[in-house]
Amino acid sequence: MGADILFLSEMKLDDKRMKWFRWALGLVNTVVKDCEGKGEGIAVLWRRGVDVVPRNFSKYHIDMDVKDEDGREWRFIGVYGEPRTDSKEQTWQMFWDLIKILVKPWMLAGDFNEIPFAHEKGGRQRNQRCMDTFCQVLEECGVEDVGYEGDKFTWRNNNHSEEGYIRERL
Repeated sequence: MGADILFLSEMKLDDKRMKWFRWALGLVNTVVKDCEGKGEGIAVLWRRGVDVVPRNFSKYHIDMDVKDEDGREWRFIGVYGEPRTDSKEQTWQMFWDLIKILVKPWMLAGDFNEIPFAHEKGGRQRNQRCMDTFCQVLEECGVEDVGYEGDKFTWRNNNHSEEGYIRERL
């Protein structure tokens, strides 16, 4: 059995490919925020039987209420963080704006385009001040890492030169 809800960021799929992809996965319901730039575009796909009500979205997030098959209600927020260092405050402000109005259980997932710790990156290292700010935002918003199992790095840039090869845990 696969996922009930799937969040995609930097998907780079046109309508035709997205339709094929969602049916192939059995996730027939979607909310899509199309690309506005080179690598943007986010989507949430979900399975029949999962009751989802989209609340709002931007190029940085898709926010939705979820009622699963067991009747549990919760909030899902899929995030694609601002990739430019000088504009990350926009993502952090979005976190604060959304989280301060949450009253039911919630989950925040996606690509924040930032890491909290240097060991979550291979290759060119992140600025410590950026990581510290990210940690502060996560703490202030009450975000906890639920962890995962698998490869230490969940993303690679496919660059074939040693100095350009980057790996990160999203």
